[in-house]
Amino acid sequence: MTEELKVHTLKNHDPKIFETVDEFNKFYDANKDEIEKTSTISLNKMYLIKNHRIGRVNKKLKLYPVDHLTKRYKPVFEISEYKPINQDEFNEMDDIKTRLKNIEDYLLSSSKKKLK
Repeated sequence: MTEELKVHTLKNHDPKIFETVDEFNKFYDANKDEIEKTSTISLNKMYLIKNHRIGRVNKKLKLYPVDHLTKRYKPVFEISEYKPINQDEFNEMDDIKTRLKNIEDYLLSSSKKKLK
């Protein structure tokens, strides 16, 4: 007997952004049946509610507040400029790498001596 597997994929589109919870609640009331059938992972990709994430508790949807640093629609940090390193900086990093390797080797050899 073969079981049929249903796979839902999300189309790559911009998520619908709601500035307030009330705005999302109005949208939810109008689209309740479809939203209830959708997983919270998909809902969080499809709809962004400012400062909130969608979760489910006892089969009921719930909005959870999120910290301002974890909002999905704003990056935590941005790389403003790429600056290649010069030869002196590279040599200094290589020297540090060599020193760390020597420390690691020393610690490993001393721990093996203690085990004997």
